[in-house]
Amino acid sequence: MYFVVLSLLFLRAVAFNIIVLLVWRLEGDVFKMAALALLVSATINIMVFHATFRPVMACVVAPIAWAFAAIAVFIVLEEGWSTVSIGAAAVVVCISPYFGLALSAAQNQWQELSSTKSALEQAHRLDAIGRVASGVSHDFNNVLGVIAGNLHLLEFELDPRERAALIKSANEAVEGGASLSRQLLTMGKQQALIPKAVPLNAVIDTFIVFCRNVFPASVAVDARHSGESPIVYADPNLLQSALLNVALNARAAMEDSGTLTIRYGFEKTRLKRRGQEPPKNAFISINDTGMGMSEEAVIQCFEPFFSTRSAEGGSGLGLPMVKGFIEQSNGRIDLESVEGKGTTATLYLPVATKQSHRSTPTKKPASAAAPRDSFVRILLVEDNCEMRRILRLMLERLGYDVVAFESGDEAASYLSSDPTVHLVLCDFDLPGELQGDDILALVKTEHRNMRFILMSGFAPNEKFADTAALSQADLFLSKPLKLADLQVQVEGLLYAS
Repeated sequence: MYFVVLSLLFLRAVAFNIIVLLVWRLEGDVFKMAALALLVSATINIMVFHATFRPVMACVVAPIAWAFAAIAVFIVLEEGWSTVSIGAAAVVVCISPYFGLALSAAQNQWQELSSTKSALEQAHRLDAIGRVASGVSHDFNNVLGVIAGNLHLLEFELDPRERAALIKSANEAVEGGASLSRQLLTMGKQQALIPKAVPLNAVIDTFIVFCRNVFPASVAVDARHSGESPIVYADPNLLQSALLNVALNARAAMEDSGTLTIRYGFEKTRLKRRGQEPPKNAFISINDTGMGMSEEAVIQCFEPFFSTRSAEGGSGLGLPMVKGFIEQSNGRIDLESVEGKGTTATLYLPVATKQSHRSTPTKKPASAAAPRDSFVRILLVEDNCEMRRILRLMLERLGYDVVAFESGDEAASYLSSDPTVHLVLCDFDLPGELQGDDILALVKTEHRNMRFILMSGFAPNEKFADTAALSQADLFLSKPLKLADLQVQVEGLLYAS
């Protein structure tokens, strides 16, 4: 399309200058003044609006230069080689270099402006990265401090109850760090989503129960849907988490009393094309009667680690997480707030279509369950040596025979030589050619009776875009893993009835 656009610009400039020459040919000095005025204004317009790239400038400048030269020719033809015609020709010769100089200067200024703009954007990005790094460092240092402190005290503590309390505190700190990691992934739109068709009224019913349990009795909760309740296509767990973050902000804003108003339904659309209803989104509107926010705070509230209640311990990741999840789900979020009058957050999500209904992962039939007292072999694939050691020890203490490998290539080679494996516990990101989803595809194709747990410490969005790998795996676990929960999940898969 580049050359097409250049051609259109050139033809438009030629047409304009032909009109200018036609005006010049009309009888009367006023028309000649008008023609010159049009040429001068066109020149100024080019300097202001088209002084970008040389091909663009050439397409619009050349016809104007030709128009000036044509006017000089007209004067020569009308006046002959007189003083007037020689002067006109001299004017054209003298002003021609200025076109080139002016356009060159304009392009240099444009390039300087573009460079300044790029430098400013880079500075803003670095500033944002600095704020995020500072916030992450602060929060994770607190987490690491709690874990290190508890481990240090465990070395000297002999009382079993005190040791249990220290271990519990360390585990809670680990869960806090994992929660922060999930929030950062969601904020950065890098969370692994498992979307499905979800009735919005069921989500709101659960959300209302949460609000009534968390909010004091002095805060009224008013919820209703406007018309028909839609079915949305989203990850139900992350949607519930997003709503909870909005509700917690509302609770902090209202303090002791107020009203939380929840409305949901189909987004009203006014535009209709060809007499048909355009696609609709669902909306969830959450309004509080709290203190509200200033215009500056509304602009900044989606920035990571920005919080209006930092003195109360706000992390500043709640709303950025909500925004990241909503946009990753192909929706949007609007926020309106007036100081002293409250805040309204409106979340828009795509309505589930027939295709999304079909693509929703379904539970596959269980394979033959293993007897509890039988020999069970687990294939563990994990590239981190310490994590591999811990998981192996954990599984061996539970009585399983564990074969562990670092790479997917080694695991695939072992499966081809010894298929006596009941369950595969595999990381997604692995060294070598074969990744976790490749091992999953191999197992589900050649070893259908094997159970498969896929785990990851980050979200590989590109490969999980259609959730195909997630739907094929028997279970997907996000790191860090809770070893106690892992025991329950492994046993549930191996000994399912």
